Amino acid sequence: MLFTEVVFAPFLIATLVALALARGRNRGQLGVLLVASYVFYGWWDVSFLALIVFSSVLDFGVGAWLGTTRAPGRRRALLALSLAGNLGLLGYFKYAAFFVDSLAEALGALGIEAHLPTLEVILPVGISFYTFQSLSYTLDVYFRRLEPEPSLLRFLAYVSAFPQLVAGPIVRARELLPQLRGDFFARSDSAGLLFVFYGLAKKLFLADPLGFHLADRVFRNPGNFGSLDTALGIYGYSFQIFLDFSAYSDIAVGLGLLLGLRLPVNFRTPYAAPNPVEFWRRWHITLSTWFRDYLYIPLGGNRVGTARLALNLLVVMTVAGLWHGAAWTFVLWGLVHGLALVAYRLWRDRHPRSGPPSPVRRWLGILVTFHAVSLAWVLFRAPDLLTALHVFSRLAAFDAPPVLADATACATLAAALAVHALCETRVEGWSRRFGGLPAPLQGACVYVALAVLFLSARQDVSDRLFIYFQF
Repeated sequence: MLFTEVVFAPFLIATLVALALARGRNRGQLGVLLVASYVFYGWWDVSFLALIVFSSVLDFGVGAWLGTTRAPGRRRALLALSLAGNLGLLGYFKYAAFFVDSLAEALGALGIEAHLPTLEVILPVGISFYTFQSLSYTLDVYFRRLEPEPSLLRFLAYVSAFPQLVAGPIVRARELLPQLRGDFFARSDSAGLLFVFYGLAKKLFLADPLGFHLADRVFRNPGNFGSLDTALGIYGYSFQIFLDFSAYSDIAVGLGLLLGLRLPVNFRTPYAAPNPVEFWRRWHITLSTWFRDYLYIPLGGNRVGTARLALNLLVVMTVAGLWHGAAWTFVLWGLVHGLALVAYRLWRDRHPRSGPPSPVRRWLGILVTFHAVSLAWVLFRAPDLLTALHVFSRLAAFDAPPVLADATACATLAAALAVHALCETRVEGWSRRFGGLPAPLQGACVYVALAVLFLSARQDVSDRLFIYFQF
């Protein structure tokens, strides 16, 4: 089920009514949330519910066993069981075909004819997100950062909570499980409505049109465009992916508030970052911190020599690239970001600063970082390496007049920049003020917002999946 589908509105209303009827009864509210979440996820393909149930039950059982044993060997075996079960499913559904095809190509390049099976595996929606969410519980229990959860019902609701189930933010068990105790719906906050409509507006009126008018056209047929159009397509995708993904996170945060749950912020004006390190502190924050805590720090983090630090960064970012998709473009995208982080760390170590940078230096850092990130997005967006190289070659060509720089495309791109620069840091304050309005006035605002969204959204531009659904 999509947040932008018409059916989602009655689904949400029915869920809120059921939660209201169960007020004061924690098990009743957990049951409502669990059923609603399974309906939401099973809307695409009910057979995939078995996967999320399997991961949930596996990690709940492993967590319970970890709580009853102190033997290091047994604890490692239990952790290995959780890792094998979760990453095994993720590996099969997301990466099996990629590795088989890559092996066949490598053997062919060596002159070895290989008759490997052709795998056609359907990728379950959101499997990367809920797998990492469930794994965070097992890892935290293993490292004794969290006590095992005694309630299977609460744990199932934690893993499958529908606001952030499909595309994040990735919520840690120690953040969400405590919120699912007691009468959590009593904390429902109508301020979440503003987050929801803000996210919908970004998705429908900015992200989708940027894809339709700029990014999709350039990446579909890069040979038809010259340097200016290619640059506009790259800029368009840079803002499209930010607005699309952050829109989903905004809606998730808003829905969480309506349910009485507080989900973490996932973006903080990432294109205002003055360096690559700061960019990853602002972009997809819950994934960045997941890799930091569960991969980067266990590898040694910053507590190692320069060579090992560089290797750690390259490993983590390459794995992060592969997490996004089973293609060499994603691997290379992650490696490029890893190299950028290494280069910045080396430069910073050789040019230490005693105070904050000057405004000129900061703005120069923002421009350089934004354009480096935007160029890397070419690898992320292109369907294959050949297309990415074609886009880069057209960016360097000056043999075709611009055709995409019309008023609509330029106005949409300018509006996207304005939203990033002026609105992102203010939406939390706006939501609090909205939550303080009288209920009739809130209802009138919701009615107007729904009417505007319904009447203004063009189907050819706005009837699209969220980009991160494919991950």
